[in-house]
Amino acid sequence: MNFRDLGGLRTKDGRRISKSRIFRSGRLTGFAPNDFSQITKLGIRSIFDLRSTNERLKHPGPDSDQWHGNYVGVAIDADIRAKTSLFSPLVENPTPSGARAVMSSIYRSFPETFSPHLRHFFDGLINGGTPLIIHCTAGKDRTGFVVAILLSALGILDDDVFDDYLLSSQVMSLKELYDEVSDLLTSRIGHPPSREVVETILGVDRQYLQASFDEIHRTCGSIGAYLQSSRIDHAQIVELQSLFLESR
Repeated sequence: MNFRDLGGLRTKDGRRISKSRIFRSGRLTGFAPNDFSQITKLGIRSIFDLRSTNERLKHPGPDSDQWHGNYVGVAIDADIRAKTSLFSPLVENPTPSGARAVMSSIYRSFPETFSPHLRHFFDGLINGGTPLIIHCTAGKDRTGFVVAILLSALGILDDDVFDDYLLSSQVMSLKELYDEVSDLLTSRIGHPPSREVVETILGVDRQYLQASFDEIHRTCGSIGAYLQSSRIDHAQIVELQSLFLESR
C-alpha cells in the first residue's frame, strides 16, 4: 500500500535522486505467498519501520523466511495518534474541519517528536545498505514527514517535496485502514465519526505538511538548523547526497 520510488526527484542544483534507491510505503504486511518476490526483485537491503511497538506487534513485518536484510526500527512508541489532547479540535467540532485541525495539530507535533530519532534514522540510511524502504502504517503521515525532511536534506526542490507528499492521495487505498481509523476516533471522541471525518483523517493535505515546516521555522529558523539540533551534521548530509544523488 502506498508504495513508490523516490527516484527522479530534482535537487536545487540540477541533480536527481537515483532510481530504485529509496522507496516509501505503507506497512509491509498481508503479503500473498508470491507478493514479496516483487520486493526481493528490487534488491531491497534495508527496511526502516517508523511504527510504534504496539503497531509492530499487531501487524508484524516480513519474517526471515521472506526477506534477509537490515531491519531498522525507528519506533515512535508514544504513538502520536493515541495522544488524547491532539483530538480536542475534533471533540469540539466533529466535522471535516475539526478533522483537518486535528491533522494540523499532529503535524505540528512531528518536529519535536521525531527530533530524538533522526540521528539514528540518518545513521541507518548511511550504513544500512541500499536499496531501502521507509514505511509506517499508511505511509503518509510519519513516513511523509520523515521523507520530507530527508528530501530537504538532499536539496530537493520545495515544490517536489510537497508534490511527493501529496501523491499519497492518489496511490493509497482508504478502504484498508478505514475501520482501524474509525475505531480509533470513536475511542477518542466518544462516538462513531462520520465517513467524511474518517476520510479526512486518512487523507493528505498540503496544509498538514506545511504545519510541520512552519513549526520547524518557528522553533529553529530553518530545516538546516533543525537538522543540526537533531545532531545531523554537514558531513552526514554530504554523505547522504553522495549516496542517493546522481553524479553531476
